[in-house]
Amino acid sequence: MTAPRVAGDDPLFVGDLSGKVIQVREPQRVDPALRQRLSLDPVAVNRILGFLHQIPLGRGLHDGHAAEHFPGYSFAELLRVIGLSGILIRDRRHHSGVRCNPALDRLIIDPDGSTDIIWSAAHRDDQAGCD
Repeated sequence: MTAPRVAGDDPLFVGDLSGKVIQVREPQRVDPALRQRLSLDPVAVNRILGFLHQIPLGRGLHDGHAAEHFPGYSFAELLRVIGLSGILIRDRRHHSGVRCNPALDRLIIDPDGSTDIIWSAAHRDDQAGCD
């Protein structure tokens, strides 16, 4: 998978999640003081990716989802963190071209933007001795 490209301080997120360029304007203003530690499982990550479609993006549903479920975080910020975390795998069946690696147990996002990736025990066992 190609590493996501992030457009610096531009209010436009440009990410290459599967060979496609995805642009999400960020009209939603968020209050960083509302941020709490997030713990996302694969279902939550895939639900966020589900909003990468012209209908929810065109209707602004992505902003509402972020505001309701992730106070203090914008949809574009969530995409940026998910894209940079390395937890996505290609999936041609999904309209975004990617989905969350099912071996993920949790993606932890702290209010300061730092992340921690916790893989499932089976994945950790598969990776043992691969150094």
